[in-house]
Amino acid sequence: MGPTTERQDIRSDVSGFILIEVISILSVLMIISLIAVLSVRGIVAKAESDVCEVNRLEVERMYEAQLDLNEIEHSDTVFEQYI
Repeated sequence: MGPTTERQDIRSDVSGFILIEVISILSVLMIISLIAVLSVRGIVAKAESDVCEVNRLEVERMYEAQLDLNEIEHSDTVFEQYI
């Protein structure tokens, strides 16, 4: 084997190694992206839950104020009319 053949073998080995590096880097990036997406989903779910709780408390406060203002006793019918 001459020097040209050895250089070609080295180049093909290096090219294969670079492909493995690219695949490895893409795999790591995909894993990091997956973790980020799952984290964001958790944050969004928590925010939606917090907003729902705040809205529920606001409706309750406004309903009780309406009852006090009109001097009405609470009943399911009155609440359904309020909603």
